[in-house]
Amino acid sequence: MSANSSVVALPISRHQFLARFGKVVDRLCTECCSDGRTEDAFLRLRKVLEYNVPDGKLNRGMAVVDSYITLTGGACTDEQLESAYLLGWAVEIMQSFFLIADDVMDHSLTRRGKACWYKVEDIGLDAVNDAFFLEQMIFWLLREEFSSQPYYLDLFHLVHDVIRQTVVGQSLDLITAPVGKVNLSRFTPERYDVIVTYKTAYYTIFLPVALAMTISGNTDQPLLRRCREISLELGKFFQIQDDYLDVFGDPKVTGKVGTDIEDNKCSWLVIKALDLADEDQVKILEQNYGKTDSECVLKVKKLYDDLKIEDQYRQFEEQSYDDIQLKLSSLNDARLTSIFQSLCKKIYKRSK
Repeated sequence: MSANSSVVALPISRHQFLARFGKVVDRLCTECCSDGRTEDAFLRLRKVLEYNVPDGKLNRGMAVVDSYITLTGGACTDEQLESAYLLGWAVEIMQSFFLIADDVMDHSLTRRGKACWYKVEDIGLDAVNDAFFLEQMIFWLLREEFSSQPYYLDLFHLVHDVIRQTVVGQSLDLITAPVGKVNLSRFTPERYDVIVTYKTAYYTIFLPVALAMTISGNTDQPLLRRCREISLELGKFFQIQDDYLDVFGDPKVTGKVGTDIEDNKCSWLVIKALDLADEDQVKILEQNYGKTDSECVLKVKKLYDDLKIEDQYRQFEEQSYDDIQLKLSSLNDARLTSIFQSLCKKIYKRSK
């Protein structure tokens, strides 16, 4: 191993990951600003990045680095490791641009324990352009860091495809459950499955693993397809947890006030309620779901309690975990199995 190589311990810490954030911000806000007349735009970009990007769980970005270290056996040059960290931050920037836009569309109030970006004084709907700005910075980082690598085109297409898939999922979500226009007949398990697959699973689980496979030189397409299958299953599990935490989670822990009921969201909880409810209970949902009135929200939550939706979720959580473990037992790749087991450990029974 050369002098500038490292054998890196797993998993990386949040502190290790955050230690690279300032460097990424400086790079975006200085190197990308090639025309001095645009300086104000990049001063704004710095504010957008610093307010929105570093305060989340950072699981997606850290998963890129952990997965890369696992796939390389922990033996990589310092330069390769820093590139993996940068790619992890590109994923976190992607997450932030999705969330900025999502909060505007959902009329959300808080995110990660503070006001949503568009709710910050003097921001408003200018946040939409800020989201576009973040998206463009992802591809600038990819070009600057990886354009000389033989896998650059694969990396570019992977990121571009996952953004497209996520936007498709968001579109289906908005079409299925427009705010203020409740039509519970649209809320089917089949529609929910496709929404969460595209809106959440691709970029939450599959993207970090696939990025690490790409930059570590793993080009086994059948194995990548198998990883996609497991990733999407795990990603759906993650989204259903999010749906549960929106209603039953503690806002002090989750960092946001749940609004899925008020926002008429096609949620796992309401779909399960529709499956279990009798005619009178369905009428309660029809009369109260998707309304911002606090009394209506309380009636929906009481119905969830009457139907023991929380118990239904606990049963689902255990069954899904067992199903994922069974799939992992047939993966036949020790390093990838280790990656997915680590992701399962982070997700299983999470509280935020």
